[in-house]
Amino acid sequence: MVTSGPSFACIWRDATTPRRVHPTAFSLDEASRRVSTSLFSSTVRSTKLLMDDFIRELQKADVVVLAEIYAARESNTIGISSADLAAQIPGSIYCETLQDVTDCLRSIVREGDIVLTMGAGDIFRAGEALLSGEDSKK
Repeated sequence: MVTSGPSFACIWRDATTPRRVHPTAFSLDEASRRVSTSLFSSTVRSTKLLMDDFIRELQKADVVVLAEIYAARESNTIGISSADLAAQIPGSIYCETLQDVTDCLRSIVREGDIVLTMGAGDIFRAGEALLSGEDSKK
């Protein structure tokens, strides 16, 4: 889904694995616009197993904002967090909550940016809130 704000474009993609992140990030890699990416990974286990792949793909964005893992069908018994990803991606920003993601994007998005919100759950709400000027709703 692509929507536009007054001076930026916002794209949502259901990309919960590096294989799904790659075509989106790669297709925008040559864009003449700054790309900001926000990700909500779908499971704790896949984030741990695919950590290096996530890091490689997310480094293609100019700005990376990471929401906490959306553990839809599992408990986090291995103690991994999106903060672990952020620690491996220079300049990335870790946010504990969806509202924090929205607030962070609101503070860094500038005219001409492409904002990608990718992942599971309600990460798309960060883009919607960014466009509407309202808060993210859970």
